[in-house]
Amino acid sequence: YWLGIVLEQRGEKLSAVRTMIQGIDSLENANRTDWYINYDLSRMIAENHFEKCTSRITGLMYDMLKNVSPRVQPDLWERIVNEMGFLLGKTDRERLKVVMRKPGSNPGKIFYTFFRQEDPNPITEQNELFARIFQREKKAKEQFTSSSSPSGYDDRGKIYIRLGQPWKIYRDHSGLLGEVGYMIYPYEIWFYKQIHPDIYFTFVRERGTGDFKLVNGPEAVFGTFYKGRRAFFNKLNPGETSAYLHLSVYDELAPFYEPFHERLDQLQEQISPAEAVDYARRNFVPADRDHAASMDTLAPRIAYYTEYV
Repeated sequence: YWLGIVLEQRGEKLSAVRTMIQGIDSLENANRTDWYINYDLSRMIAENHFEKCTSRITGLMYDMLKNVSPRVQPDLWERIVNEMGFLLGKTDRERLKVVMRKPGSNPGKIFYTFFRQEDPNPITEQNELFARIFQREKKAKEQFTSSSSPSGYDDRGKIYIRLGQPWKIYRDHSGLLGEVGYMIYPYEIWFYKQIHPDIYFTFVRERGTGDFKLVNGPEAVFGTFYKGRRAFFNKLNPGETSAYLHLSVYDELAPFYEPFHERLDQLQEQISPAEAVDYARRNFVPADRDHAASMDTLAPRIAYYTEYV
């Protein structure tokens, strides 16, 4: 196992996989197992697209998930939870917490059952999701890096692993500054029209070069300095600055999503900037909250689209 890890770190990917396979074969001949090898061999095969070996991934992962123990392999279990736990639905996550508190329980079977149910082609022996998740996770660690997250990627990486490449990403990383804070945070909105026309996710970066975090919607991109304030320092024209910011954001987003175009029209219909700001607070903030809540049911837990990897 460790020789395989060292070879991988040296860039000798094929030798690393061959070494791991030799380890698995030796263990099987001795009627022994090592779930660390199962997990990392599966990851290596998937990440490096060794197609001739992909049929082994499903068996390795299923055996590991059915038998891994948080008490016997705590560090491996932590990796599984960090790297795959967010894929579970709310009910499964709650069950996982309950099962882990029971002595002698086998919480890995919750992951096993989940992947059996999510198999995109259950009539075959191979579950293509394992390879797809490992491949997406590698890309997430490279493109959405986080030094503070145990998984190695921020919230964008979690969405990417679940749903793959978005149909469109609108990015504004400039981050407009006010006098004592952001007017508009650096943000991204990911649209998944290839899956469903109403699926989108909003991410903001609230601090310098920190992680992008998932928020409810576009109303969360406005910085804390201006949030909830109508007059600011412009007493003669209450709400003017905030209204301008709202109009500029929705003007940029309108071409990508019709409801954002409707928001732009609704803001422009208000009599004054102050009323436009109040209208957004009363209507757009709850709408964002409702949309975010609907994503757990509207968006599939994992989207298996080869063309959008």
